[in-house]
Amino acid sequence: MNSNWRPDDSFLDTENGEQAGVRRIREVLRKHGFELGQILTSKDKGMEQVVNELERSRMPPGLRQWQLPVAIDGAFAFRTVAEPEAVVPEHSHRANLFRLVVSGTVTYRDVELNPGDWMLVPKGQSYSLRATSKPGFSTQHMYW
Repeated sequence: MNSNWRPDDSFLDTENGEQAGVRRIREVLRKHGFELGQILTSKDKGMEQVVNELERSRMPPGLRQWQLPVAIDGAFAFRTVAEPEAVVPEHSHRANLFRLVVSGTVTYRDVELNPGDWMLVPKGQSYSLRATSKPGFSTQHMYW
């Protein structure tokens, strides 16, 4: 594991009054015939391609993450999937984070979080996570 890994919070950066995350969502949605501000569902034809294009790079080994096409008053949603035993190294974010475990099990310190469990991480607070041996974990989370 590269101990130099840091999360990419650049989606929070603002240029010309618009956050980078909003701009990215808007561009990918338009490319596939959608508009930010319309009703969207994960089942819309073409939405799978939208989400695939919003996959984030520079993740720690064993983890994949997608920015979801959601931007609500400065809040952004993401989905993270981890392989068994994957580790999210100690880090902090420039924004608050709310994480909901959707499947699998993840540990924070000595606390095991299972589907339906959640955690709130205030901006600037340092934390790390570890997926359990099987089947890893999937979380939905929001920054604001």
